Amino acid sequence: MTSPTNSQVRPTSDKVRAALFSSLGDAVEGSKFLDLFSGSGAVGIEAYSRGAARITFVEQNPDTLKDNLKLLPKEVYSVITGDLFKAKVAGRYDIIFIDPPYGQYSCEKILNWIKIQGILAENGVIAYEESSKTAINFEEISYTLIKERKYGDTVIMYFE
Repeated sequence: MTSPTNSQVRPTSDKVRAALFSSLGDAVEGSKFLDLFSGSGAVGIEAYSRGAARITFVEQNPDTLKDNLKLLPKEVYSVITGDLFKAKVAGRYDIIFIDPPYGQYSCEKILNWIKIQGILAENGVIAYEESSKTAINFEEISYTLIKERKYGDTVIMYFE
């Protein structure tokens, strides 16, 4: 699998990705998985390898992503390109993974966009990766934080 060479892109580390899937556990099996700001697609591709039934990737610059998607059967994924807030994301997802470029988008804005779009399935979970140094106003978020795990400068917050 190739990684983007763009300095703006920060792929999820192997350690953090392993911890993410350990936390999600059996929920991945058979799920509809949405990978926002998917970059190289490593997280969505791993979701497929762990049994996700369908993966949707949303990425503004999908060149590297498209190269890596050659690893997956075409019938199990779709790609939406362009700005997240203008994207036409349809359906409801059991798991939504979000890994925006640190400092470029607010967690509050992205989670409220998801709520307005109505794309989180009932009993679904959102896993949001962010810099552990980023201040987040949880009062502005319409989901409940159920757990938070720190890995060095990275934090993954889980919402339902």
